[in-house]
Amino acid sequence: MKNTNKNLFTYGIVGLAIVGFIIISGCTGGCGNLNQNCCESNNCSYSNLTCSENKCLSCGGIGELCCNNNLCDVGACSDGKCEKCGRTGELCCNNNLCDVGACSDGKCEKCGRTGELCCEGNKCSSSNLACSEGKCLSCGGISELCCMNNICGEGACSNGKCEKCGGISELCCKNNKCNEGVCSGEKCKGVVETYCDLYCDSKDCYDKCYQGKKEAYKKIKIEGVSYCDSMNKTEDKNECIYLFAMDKKDVSFCEKISENSVISKTYDASARENCMGWVASAKGDISLCERISLGETLWSIIRGYSERYTSMDGYIYTKNYESSIATATHSKTYASTLLGGRGGCILRVAATREDISLCEKSNSWYERWCIYKIAVAKQNISLCGDIGDTSVSELKDMYGYKYGFMDMGYKDICISRLAEKKQDVFLCDKTSNSIGKNWCVKEVAIAKLDGSLCEKISEKKDKDECISNVKRVKAS
Repeated sequence: MKNTNKNLFTYGIVGLAIVGFIIISGCTGGCGNLNQNCCESNNCSYSNLTCSENKCLSCGGIGELCCNNNLCDVGACSDGKCEKCGRTGELCCNNNLCDVGACSDGKCEKCGRTGELCCEGNKCSSSNLACSEGKCLSCGGISELCCMNNICGEGACSNGKCEKCGGISELCCKNNKCNEGVCSGEKCKGVVETYCDLYCDSKDCYDKCYQGKKEAYKKIKIEGVSYCDSMNKTEDKNECIYLFAMDKKDVSFCEKISENSVISKTYDASARENCMGWVASAKGDISLCERISLGETLWSIIRGYSERYTSMDGYIYTKNYESSIATATHSKTYASTLLGGRGGCILRVAATREDISLCEKSNSWYERWCIYKIAVAKQNISLCGDIGDTSVSELKDMYGYKYGFMDMGYKDICISRLAEKKQDVFLCDKTSNSIGKNWCVKEVAIAKLDGSLCEKISEKKDKDECISNVKRVKAS
């Protein structure tokens, strides 16, 4: 009996211990560990465990469940499981990164070769490939994308694509070079077109200049500079040499201008310097302008411009060169600064390159005309406002001009030329006064061959002249 009681006591103690253990286990470790039930709110005790169907299971490894917040210790989470990532054909790793290839729609794909995705940083594996819209495409050839740093194996880069370069009306090639013609702005322009565009300030003048020079230029191309020797007039011969020197972009040909004119020493010296200015414009090389003097060219420039404008534009009503010179020399220092060949050279280079920053290197008179030329070339009327409203009437006494546009301001001349080029008479409303507007309307009317526009002119004399000029141009 005594032993029985003892056994019962022992069993009781063991039973209580077991119950206590169970109770204690239920309170401290009965959930949340690996393969145990999930604790309250589906929580598990460790970050590498996750609750699935009320069981805490291992997570974060390849083939295992994704841990909380879809995280994986290795690989990437997809549909609740961790899978391999980072190599071609595998999932993209965190932050859409790939160890090999590039991430596309959540998977790593090949990158860098033709037709493949661009690699990280929009890079491709070869210098003849460029990244466009996420893919590597062939670059550098005509009509293809420009390669890195806007480089083209053929042609020149424009708006992200390689285009033909070097020919007339094509883009300028590298370092502003043209196989023929002159690099003007961003495109190659013919020598005669460049010459007449710089030389003239109206469509009528340009048309006459171009018609008069194009045949001579064709013969120059065939016969060379010797063709110029066949010309009787000194002015024609010199201009022929200008065109040849521009075509060859070689200032040494300017030395072929000899001393055989009426005012030989001054005129021919300035003609040679003027030739340098034309070559400088053809080469886009402003350093050549430094070789041109200021005062030495004064008299011959006056004479040269007098002859040209009389023969081509009808702007001057006298050929009394000596009288013009005498008038100018009343203030020779001022005049030489105003009309110096160097300023004209800078103007031509700046206008050809369409680089307005170069204009300030010339004197004030040339600077204003320089801005004007670039405004017209770029067809940018806002640049006309940068010229100012200063009158050009100071030249009337110097040259003996008696012509309407000389009473206008530089700004109005600029607006008129742009209106004429765009054939937009409404731009004339932007001029400063009736003189500018009437002149502007007349130029547009002539350009459009529309005599009805002349009715917008307020002065009867100017209106009649406008109608007459339109008829004359129509007849020609």
